[in-house]
Amino acid sequence: KALQYIKQEYGIEEFDILIQKANRQKLPNLGDQGIETVQSIFTHHEAHSYCGYAQSNFDNAAVISYDGGGDDTCFLFSQIHDWEMVYQDKQPWQIGMMYNWVARPLSVISYNTDEVDLAGKLMGLSAYGSPRDKTLESVRLEGESERWIDIMLKASEAGMVKRAPDQEINDQVLKEIDDRFGLRTPRVDDRVLQFKYAYAAQRAFEIEIKKYINFYRDKIRESGDNVILTGGCALNVLANEFVKREFPEITFYVPPNPHDGGLSFGALAATVKKRADITYAGPKLFDLDQMPKYISSYKPKVVTNSDIVSILRQGKIVGLCQGRLEVGPRALGNRSILCDPSYPEMKDILNHKVKNREWFRPFAPVCRKQDAHIWFDSLHFNNMEAMGYVVDVKKQFRSELSSITHVDGTGRLQTVTEGSNQLLYNLLTEFNGVLLNTSFNLGGKPILNRIDDALYMLHNTGLDHVVVEYERKLYLFS
Repeated sequence: KALQYIKQEYGIEEFDILIQKANRQKLPNLGDQGIETVQSIFTHHEAHSYCGYAQSNFDNAAVISYDGGGDDTCFLFSQIHDWEMVYQDKQPWQIGMMYNWVARPLSVISYNTDEVDLAGKLMGLSAYGSPRDKTLESVRLEGESERWIDIMLKASEAGMVKRAPDQEINDQVLKEIDDRFGLRTPRVDDRVLQFKYAYAAQRAFEIEIKKYINFYRDKIRESGDNVILTGGCALNVLANEFVKREFPEITFYVPPNPHDGGLSFGALAATVKKRADITYAGPKLFDLDQMPKYISSYKPKVVTNSDIVSILRQGKIVGLCQGRLEVGPRALGNRSILCDPSYPEMKDILNHKVKNREWFRPFAPVCRKQDAHIWFDSLHFNNMEAMGYVVDVKKQFRSELSSITHVDGTGRLQTVTEGSNQLLYNLLTEFNGVLLNTSFNLGGKPILNRIDDALYMLHNTGLDHVVVEYERKLYLFS
């Protein structure tokens, strides 16, 4: 079915398998289940690296690829010059594994949540810890926070991180850290301690990536001070913004799909040596051909951008389906839920009545790129089309934009240009402000790609309307 879909949607009929002579080996601890791996031409982190390179505008770049795993390392630094990887250095650094390890007991044990995007949840929770400025030197630590950060760094360096699939193993891992470092682990009823714990993990992460960049500083200069951040750890928007501010002389780039979902594209791009903007290159709505049936059954109205903006101004919550699915883990206006962030209760309504997710999870602002400086502070607003960084919400707008302002005064901003997303740009122009943008899905579920899933959410959650673009018209379901 996958081959049929690719042939139908993209016109590709012949496929070259991107593998060398099969180097097969049994995966460990799987007994006689017969599960094998095939060694690709590219290693895990090489594919990550080319995924970022192919979507950047750099000819010469230094690439940091780091995450919680990989085939032979968790961290790869490389230099790619004119498509050739001219240098690479693997390190045993375990900061990505440490971050995931901390996220699991906090999310699963303390908040009884599902195991989807645990690291992303930890980012949101970390803001409830100690207050912090944007530079390491001026960070204000409360109580034991400094010691906790040191513990996290030692845990990472010691390689003590383990995958913990259930609560029993979670407790075992935490006890091991307790025994070695004297850390009193956070329990369900000790929320302040949980906040410090999450904050310490995030701060340790930021300290480590700064250390990595300094470690390779000469190599980065050789690459024209161009740095690509990729791998699952590049989804840490707090760290991305942190290093951007710490190293203003470096031009950073984060692709929209730095996670493992970008590996296949990275391998393909490195093979054909061709750049591509694939931000909105995902599949069309799978049941778009059924739209006439939905129109006949539900009698949606044909609306204009002005109509949609009027609805948003009334405090209504609108799910939007247009064009192809976004590539990457974040909705960027094609499969998005949009609303007016000036309504103070909007965050709680979305978390509890629409998304069904944890109370502490923040929501993202979206605005036109040329307007970003009005409401937000950052060193610059480049490379923010895919929500790869946080910015500071200006203090005078934090009350007005309360539903997209996190407890630490930040927001994970998406900027939009006329060329990046025409419909969303037009809506923002008509709205003349900032919208709240979150992925069109239920908590723990993937971003939807079927009209019937969108209508299910319309009829079973607090969503007010669904807008579907079909044959250049906008249909409003209520």
